[in-house]
Amino acid sequence: LAASLEEQRRLVRMLESQLQAARQRLADHSAQRAARLAEQTTYAQQLAREEEVKAAYARWQEARKDLERWEEVAANFRQHDQQRSAPLMAIRAERSRLEQELQTLQAQEQAIRQGAERLPVLEKQIQETDASLNTLAAQLNERPAVENSLRALHTEGGEAQAENRRLRDLMNDLRERIDQLRQIEGALCPLCGQPLNAEEREKLIESLEAEGREMADRYRQNQKFMQESESRRQEMEARLSGFAPMENELRRLHRLADQLDDQLQQARTSLDGWEAGGALRLVEVRRLLEQETYAPEAHTELEHINAALKELGYDAASHDAVRRAEQEGRSSEEGLRQLEAARAALTPVEREIQRLDEQLQSDTTEVTAQE
Repeated sequence: LAASLEEQRRLVRMLESQLQAARQRLADHSAQRAARLAEQTTYAQQLAREEEVKAAYARWQEARKDLERWEEVAANFRQHDQQRSAPLMAIRAERSRLEQELQTLQAQEQAIRQGAERLPVLEKQIQETDASLNTLAAQLNERPAVENSLRALHTEGGEAQAENRRLRDLMNDLRERIDQLRQIEGALCPLCGQPLNAEEREKLIESLEAEGREMADRYRQNQKFMQESESRRQEMEARLSGFAPMENELRRLHRLADQLDDQLQQARTSLDGWEAGGALRLVEVRRLLEQETYAPEAHTELEHINAALKELGYDAASHDAVRRAEQEGRSSEEGLRQLEAARAALTPVEREIQRLDEQLQSDTTEVTAQE
């Protein structure tokens, strides 16, 4: 039995290994097919431009022939053609200078645009800073009132404390007198000095006790006031201690506001200066380069020389135009080579895709069967 189980486990492991291998082949072939499809797309896109590439190549061949013809003609006019060097050098030098100036102006324009884009941000920051300054200033304006309230509270508390000391002494005196009146028979009236009977003595005691109660009520009121004053004093002192950080924050915000104002003014000044000078010059430089109206004296001299050469059978301007066309069309030769290479590679790739399709179908069947 054990040998049979081991044989079954070995068979399962072998089948799992075969399934894993089949899945791997399926994944590899799928990846290969995707790569071949990408190549097919690339080649197809190149072949789709066949007419365009061939037309460009034909134009280049024609330009080469024209250039060869003009070169032959120009060989007879080299001596006259040398006269064109000076104005051509002047024109090229001026164009180079203008192109450099154009780059500088474009860089300045980019910097100015970035600065202009920051204007709304700066203005918003200034508004927010001013709002914070106003809020802090309003809070700090409350300090004199808090200080006055605290001084008044100290004064009132001192008065209440002094009054309670006086009331305590008075109440102690009253208590002694009441005790004496209760203990001594035949007490004398404290006002007229006449002897008091029991009823009169009780009335006097009641009067003194009523006076004592009034003093005690006043004493307790003062005590309550001093307790409440202590809580209010702590609250006011806490508020006063909070004004110092506010002053620091106020100074910081003032510095920030000054910095933001400076940045805003600089940005506006730069923008105004650019619009009044650099922007106009940028338009002018672009116009000069596009219309080729720079170096007018050199252009006039070159036109006279070209006209003289044309009368001799040589059109220097046409020669230059053909030379530029030939130089610009040289890339068409590489384009044609790529086109031919794409055509040659497309058929093998398509065959490979067909083969991979068949292989994928076989791999899928195999994986499905093993699963």
